[in-house]
Amino acid sequence: MQLKPMTNIKSILLRYIDNSPYCTDNRDWSGMSVDGILDVLGAVVDKSENTDGHPYKVVKIDTYQDALRYREYAPDWCIIESEAAFYEHISGGRNQFYFCVRDDMKSYLQKSFGKEYPYDNYGLSLIAVCVNGWGELVSVTSRWNYEEDYDHYLTKEKLTEILGMDFETIFCPNRIKSILHLSDTHGAHKQLTNLPEADLIIHSGDVGMTGTETEVMDFLNWFLDLPYRYKVFVPGNHDECLLDANIDGLDENCFFLSNSSVVIEGLKFYGVPAFIEHSMIGEDERNMRHIPADTDILVTHQPPYGILDYANGTHYGSHALLKRVCEIHPRYHLFGHIHDAYGEHINGLTRYYNSSLMDENYSLINQARLIYLLRF
Repeated sequence: MQLKPMTNIKSILLRYIDNSPYCTDNRDWSGMSVDGILDVLGAVVDKSENTDGHPYKVVKIDTYQDALRYREYAPDWCIIESEAAFYEHISGGRNQFYFCVRDDMKSYLQKSFGKEYPYDNYGLSLIAVCVNGWGELVSVTSRWNYEEDYDHYLTKEKLTEILGMDFETIFCPNRIKSILHLSDTHGAHKQLTNLPEADLIIHSGDVGMTGTETEVMDFLNWFLDLPYRYKVFVPGNHDECLLDANIDGLDENCFFLSNSSVVIEGLKFYGVPAFIEHSMIGEDERNMRHIPADTDILVTHQPPYGILDYANGTHYGSHALLKRVCEIHPRYHLFGHIHDAYGEHINGLTRYYNSSLMDENYSLINQARLIYLLRF
């Protein structure tokens, strides 16, 4: 996604000409270059990029009302022009806006057309930065983009230089960098000691053996006490008591996903359970087709067909799941179910992990997998 850039300098100049009592001739201004118009108007653009002695304050813009505080400085930016445009680019919490405000920005309100327009240190007095949950730069908007093609945005490196601060420290302080993934613990969760640190822990199903509420509650009491910033779990075929369940009373940092999604620190997680009843009536295939196209991290209990699903001479994965994953290309797909297929697989844009901790004899032999999230 890339934001519609702020109206460019040429458009601003033409609008000024249209509204100015001093520009009454009939020449074709629209056919002139920016430099040509500036020359006729006696205007200049300061391209010095000088920021010496001008520190920046970085302001997180959480709501449209926050953005409107800066409307007089950048009325043409699409995120300020309308509330709908602002929330479209926020994209359900998956993107975050920051305004980088230079300490002398207010002085530019006194500048006008003519020799001093748009004397703005090449547009560095106010910069809008949009980042996503991966720590990637979605868009950056500034009058720094002066050239006619208007298509060379400030980079991470340039922002770090201008602001004098590390990009990720400023704009991605809470980014999820690591996930601890486990699956198929079958009641042996309390044997898991000295688990490694991570930003988020995911269990992708079969927390118990017989599918009783007692088993699930024992797991949840253990899971909720774990010292992780966020927790996600998806039921497996041995967790039948969770079929069509709504679990009340979970901590606000713990998410039960069953054909549902959650956005955590800008990343969209989607979970698909594996219930025998759904499989018998074909509902599991429908569930696979409904996995959202914008899923970042897909968590299922069963694997896709042909990927970490092989045991006893047979591929046990889901064809419908494979089809959907190949259509939407989530960056990560985490699952379990096939105990003897523990491992990692990279295919195209997606990284796959089967983190079943038990083997086919229900012996706890594998380690919970620590995954460091990579930018693609």
